[in-house]
Amino acid sequence: RAPALQRKRREYADWLPRLLAADGDRSEEEEATYRQISVDVPRTAAGAPFVAHPRLQQSLLRCLYVWAMRHPASGYVQGINDLATPFLAVFLEEKLRENAAAGSPAAAAAVEKGRRAFFFGRASDSEGCADGGGSSAGGGAQGEQEGQSAAGGREGESDIAAAVSSLPEALLLAAEADVYWCLCEMLDRIHDHYTFAQPGIQVKCDSLTNLIERLDPAVARNLEEQGVQVLQFAFRWFNCLLVREVPFACTPRLWDVYLSEGDDFPDFLIYVAASLLLTYRGQVASMEFQDLVMFLQALPTSDWGTADLDLVLSRAFMWRAKARLPKKGE
Repeated sequence: RAPALQRKRREYADWLPRLLAADGDRSEEEEATYRQISVDVPRTAAGAPFVAHPRLQQSLLRCLYVWAMRHPASGYVQGINDLATPFLAVFLEEKLRENAAAGSPAAAAAVEKGRRAFFFGRASDSEGCADGGGSSAGGGAQGEQEGQSAAGGREGESDIAAAVSSLPEALLLAAEADVYWCLCEMLDRIHDHYTFAQPGIQVKCDSLTNLIERLDPAVARNLEEQGVQVLQFAFRWFNCLLVREVPFACTPRLWDVYLSEGDDFPDFLIYVAASLLLTYRGQVASMEFQDLVMFLQALPTSDWGTADLDLVLSRAFMWRAKARLPKKGE
């Protein structure tokens, strides 16, 4: 396994000087792709502070451009930038901890202190996900603790940003190569999402419509009566694999499930989308057109943790076992 990993990393590194031609040496089409990625990268994963780091923006730009040049049938499509960022967060966090462990104990402690907020914008479930407000007898003390925690988080983020700036280029490039190959592993199974006219997404929207009719006729009926087509809201869901519909802190869990599904991932994605939609079946089955469209375009998931996502995933597994979609040709 280790030799294969090193070979893949060397292969990626060898492509960089050949594919990343200097300005003026790229074709018109290549230049258009490079410009589009350059525009999209700063807007990637707004809930994750690490993407704003200039060094990581350059890393993400390189990775996405190499992917586009190596996949000419589709090229770069807006939204693929969002799909790479969970991989970058996971692999870069690993390299930062590896580098800090090789240095002083203080450096290792600083990385550990600020890594969750820097990469995911908030604490993980085990560290206390964003809780709702509310008053209590201990409200003043709680507010003071939260203020101290926020200040500590900002200090920790600053320490992590400095650690990213000083990360050896070899470690950053290794993380970048791992991002590239994992992105390939995921997207190779849904390549028709990103080819001309994006037929894979069209088919999944049709399959989702059929699945909703079978799972919850009341929801399907209200969508039809209000004139809301599944394509209107689910196109983005399937284009970005739901990464924009849940907090960024949840995406490593989501990506882990996608990859573990292997060749079943494309079909399983439809069940996950249905499960997410029917989490809010009460609203979707009763709202009128304008409120319904606005609701579906911005689901109230901002305070979710991985436990909430696990409920969505467990329903998806259950429904797939009970209500399998017909295979092609059936």
